[in-house]
Amino acid sequence: MNKRADSKSLYWLMLVITYLCYPVAYVVKSIGSFTKDNIVSFEMYHFYVGIFSILLPIIVYFCIYSYDLKTVLKIKRPGIKELVLSFLAGISAAPFAILAGALIKGFFILLGVKFHPGNGSYPKSIGELIIIIFLSAVFPAVTEETVFRGAFLTSCEKDGFLWAVFINAFLFSIMHNNPDSFGNTFVVGVLACYIVLMTGSVFCGMAAHFAYNATLIIISSIAHFIGGSTLLLIIASGIVASVFILVYALKNIKDPTVNLLPTIGFGNKFIKTIIYLPVLFLITGYIYFIFKA
Repeated sequence: MNKRADSKSLYWLMLVITYLCYPVAYVVKSIGSFTKDNIVSFEMYHFYVGIFSILLPIIVYFCIYSYDLKTVLKIKRPGIKELVLSFLAGISAAPFAILAGALIKGFFILLGVKFHPGNGSYPKSIGELIIIIFLSAVFPAVTEETVFRGAFLTSCEKDGFLWAVFINAFLFSIMHNNPDSFGNTFVVGVLACYIVLMTGSVFCGMAAHFAYNATLIIISSIAHFIGGSTLLLIIASGIVASVFILVYALKNIKDPTVNLLPTIGFGNKFIKTIIYLPVLFLITGYIYFIFKA
């Protein structure tokens, strides 16, 4: 069994998964009876898309190639300290990710992009809230981190810290096929990459990803019941605390046994035009999609 997967094959796996999300989403939406008026039904749609476009391809990949899962997917048992700090980082990053999302959305609006309103439905009970947290926080944290901060991050490591983090977070944002949340997902992608590279464990990325998603779900649910303006004041008062918590978590999260990647500039990577042509096509298609929608 090979200890290290070929970075090129992992890179192409990542592209396949990113491209696959679009047709799979279309097919699932066409054959399923999903409605935006029911939050559980709406999130089940994303659940099925995640299974067929993210989870299934990586299972097939590792069935074909005999790579060491622990090495490729960064399966390493983290310490309690790393897990707790990752969780706190995910929660405290929420206000900044929301701000980044609003800024990017504003930029898209200036360019003429029209956004459709959200699903407009919220959990009506604690039971529904638990189901939504599983579908929208637990499942995405496990599957997306396994692929992006596991397999794909491994394929980018040889290109250095900056490039690995940037291209990973960038494609992670595009894969979500939602310009409304591009800024949010990019921030989460950068955060998760940093945490996994510092701890050497994909489980820490899962903890941060879950904490962030769950925080957004709970915040949006509370906003629906107590009013957005009231919640805005609560969030604003907690931003200062979030800054200190986030800085503390990211500063102290590094595992001393993990070797950091060298910091390499972007220039020499963009020269490899042929290798990144699929990424350019993907970006072009994404831009076409958001302006056509």
